[in-house]
Order: sequence, then C-alpha cells, then structure tokens
Amino acid sequence: MARKEAPKKPDSKPDVKGGANEILGIGLMALAVLFLLALFSFDKGDLSINGTNVNDPLHNLAGTLGAWLAQGCFMALGVAAYLLPPLTLIFALAFFTDKLDGLRRRWPWAVALVLAGAAGLSLYPNLFGGLAENLNTVDAGGYVGLLLHKGIFQHVGTAGATVLLLAVYLVSLLYLTNFKLKDWAKAAWEKWKQRKVDPSQPLASEEIKLNKREAELEQRVEDLKKELAEAAQALPAAAPDGEPNIIDLSQPQARANGGVVGGAVEDAPAGPKRKLAAIVFTDILDYTRLANHDEKAALKLIKLQRRLLKPVVKKFEGEWLKEIGDGLLLSFDSSLNAVKCALAIQETVRAEELLNLRIGIHQG
Repeated sequence: MARKEAPKKPDSKPDVKGGANEILGIGLMALAVLFLLALFSFDKGDLSINGTNVNDPLHNLAGTLGAWLAQGCFMALGVAAYLLPPLTLIFALAFFTDKLDGLRRRWPWAVALVLAGAAGLSLYPNLFGGLAENLNTVDAGGYVGLLLHKGIFQHVGTAGATVLLLAVYLVSLLYLTNFKLKDWAKAAWEKWKQRKVDPSQPLASEEIKLNKREAELEQRVEDLKKELAEAAQALPAAAPDGEPNIIDLSQPQARANGGVVGGAVEDAPAGPKRKLAAIVFTDILDYTRLANHDEKAALKLIKLQRRLLKPVVKKFEGEWLKEIGDGLLLSFDSSLNAVKCALAIQETVRAEELLNLRIGIHQG
C-alpha cells in the first residue's frame, strides 16, 4: 500500500510592507544619530570656508561629512536645527511599532514645528544674535527663519508674529503627540469640582461617587458612538444608480428572495445593497457600585453574564461584537431578532438577583 504523502503547507509570503517599514526605520534612526553627532560637536574651525585654520584633527565626531552637514543645517535653520535629531528619532520609532503608526502621516506637522521655531528665533535678533555668530549663520533662525520673518511676520509686528507662531507651535505639538486637550481639560474640571466637596459633610462620599459615575457614563457614550460609527462604516454602501430595493429584513423570506414580502418578488439589481443592522447595547445596573464594594463579585457577575447570554445571542443569529466593561455590544441582521433576543435575555436573567440589565436597540 502506497504511503500517503503529507499535505504541503502553503508557502508563507514575506511581509513586504513590514520589511520596508523596518528598513525605513533603520535608515531614519541612523540619520538621527548622524544629526546628533554632527550638530552637537559642530566647530566652525573644521571647515576652511569659514576663514579659519582647519582643525587637525577635526572636532566634529562625524568627520568632514558631519561638519558639512551641521554647517548646512545651521545655515538653513539656525538654532532650530537642533530639533532635527529628536524628531527624526521619533519618526524612526514610528516605523518599528504599530502603536505609532499614525505618526508616519503627521510629518507635515513636524515640518511646521521646525519652521515655526526658525521664524520665532528670527523675531528677536538682539536676544539670539550671539548664537548665530557661534553657529556661523546669518541669523538665529537661519536663512529660512530670516525669509519667513522678512516676507510674512514683519507685517504683523513682533507681538502679533509671536502669538501666531506660538499657535502654530502648539498645534503642531498637539498633532504630533496626539494630546487630547479636551479630555485633559475635562479631567481637570472634574478634579476641581471634587475639591469643592467637603468630605466631612453628609453624603459627600455619595456626591463624589456620582461625579465619577457621570464621567464614566459620558465616556461610555463616546465609546458607543465610536463603535456605532465603525459598524456603520463596515456596512456596504447602497447602489447609486437604479431604483431602491426595499426589503423588510425582519422577515427571513424577504432576505432569501431579495424582494418585498407579500408582493411581487423581483430580482434584486446587481451591485452592492444597503444592509440594515440592529445594534443592541446592554449594561448592568449599579455595576460600578458593586465593583467598588466587591471586585471579585463583580468579576463573577461578568462571567455569569457571558455564560448565560452568549447562547441566547447565538440562538437569535446575533453577533457578539464587543464587551465594554459591564456592557455588551451586539449586532443583528433583523430588528425582529434583536427585539426577540432582548426579551429572551430579560427572561434568562430574571432569576439572577444582581444581574439587572438595561437594554437599548438602535437600527440603522
């Protein structure tokens, strides 16, 4: 009897995109180190064009190439050239980790940051004139800063230009660091409100808990909006041409036939259709209070909810999208199934004392 050959495993294709990202990351990291060595060990005596005797040996740690590179950067950007090493290093790290993936597309804000720094240095020649002389450049902001000052910012005055450049500088930092100013201000406001509560007064602890619960609910609303937006983007768009095909997705035969229930069944037009989905969200009443009082009991309640409700959701052809703390995000192709599932969930958890659920349904 002939021996059966083992099935061959498909050859895994190399991750071309990942390899290219790593190559770019290594290249940018090497450039960042080169900038660092060249700029911070710059000595104008390393180049004969500066009218001095050439140092022997050269003081620049990157050699002749580093001396020319540093001189070019200082001539172009002045003191703002010192921003190049850290910015280049940050963008190099963005090519090694997916957490910083969005940073790769924000390089224009890094350019704006450097240009704003160069222009700002050119606004105060009396203050930064000594730095320009040490770096052997025409201006503390280099030629770029000088041109921006002469061409744009001198027409709004020093004070006006300072305000504009500070705004550009702060906006660039916000986009580069992904700092959420709104969330920070909101958190600071909540802390300030809690400071006004006197712990010695009656019901002070309850007021603090209510403030925390309010913040948690607002955050949950924001998370739900994001989840609904992502779910809406995942649905196929309606066909732009032709008559609309109206289907009652609550009826299984309508989905099977592609027509209107109770009327003449017509062939569905070719091309993408709009798919309606019913989104169901549930959360446990007083879960936060339970978690603060007995964390182990709260975790057991979450496990109990998962064990009881997953079979119910599966029974009504629902999709278990995500668990958000004590909340559940579910999706159904039929609004009728969503309502039936919600009723079945209420019956299932009726006997559980702590598992009091609030259920909301949204169709779109």
